[in-house]
Amino acid sequence: MKRQAVVILVVTLAASGSASADSSNPPRPKSKALAVSISLGATLIPVGIGGVLMASSSTGMYAGAVLIGAGAAFGPSLGRVYAHDNKPFSLLPLRLAGAGVGCAGYLVAVSEALDEYETNEGLLIVGLVGFFAGTATVITTAVIDIGRAPKAVERYNQPAVGAKWQLRPAYFATSQALGANLSIEF
Repeated sequence: MKRQAVVILVVTLAASGSASADSSNPPRPKSKALAVSISLGATLIPVGIGGVLMASSSTGMYAGAVLIGAGAAFGPSLGRVYAHDNKPFSLLPLRLAGAGVGCAGYLVAVSEALDEYETNEGLLIVGLVGFFAGTATVITTAVIDIGRAPKAVERYNQPAVGAKWQLRPAYFATSQALGANLSIEF
């Protein structure tokens, strides 16, 4: 079966008349410091701007909350995206769950603290524990994600072992023929 596939590939490339070999430049190495800077900047800048918006006026409260949420959720992973990590958002579900628990705890604690008639101290404590546990989860997963960025850059910068090949269908306009494009990197 492999022999037939190779024969078909060779015949297709020969028939297309456009088979060529080119040497592509290897990808440029990425910087560990830049990966960490991207993660920190994409986290701290939206959180800071969101905090200023929330503190400045009641109309900016919702926009500020969205900026804080987006920065805290996605920002820590962007350094790993820069490094072409295969799973840059692996901690995102845990971070979002922590944010949900923290928000729910905050709402419970605030509603109990502001109750005019009777404050249920048990619910107040549960709300505060939820708030702090959720916040700790968000912060911990963010720190872990930012800390993983340099290792992702190391993996990206490592030279590939062995040859890589890629076969793609192609259309060769000069000869108006369908064919296959075979790329081999050593």
